[in-house]
Amino acid sequence: MFLLNVFTARFVGRFWMVQRFGWLGVLLHVLFWVAVISLIIHLVRRSRLKRAVAVHQAATLGANVPLDVAKQRYAKGEITKEQYDQLKSDLE
Repeated sequence: MFLLNVFTARFVGRFWMVQRFGWLGVLLHVLFWVAVISLIIHLVRRSRLKRAVAVHQAATLGANVPLDVAKQRYAKGEITKEQYDQLKSDLE
């Protein structure tokens, strides 16, 4: 019985919208839901893009860390030129 009342209320509500505003009301109703769904899709895509950019930046920054450590060790004299060159070629 509840489902029948819900269906009837929705049908009557939509029918009232057609009577009150004509087909323009139905069109505005459809456009409203298209706008809501488009906004949701836009927000999801934007958040995924931000996440992808953050992951890319983290990967880019993380890629240079071992080479920087090797440079610092070479500058301190902890490793030789040959060891530094070997590390550099391995990391690149």
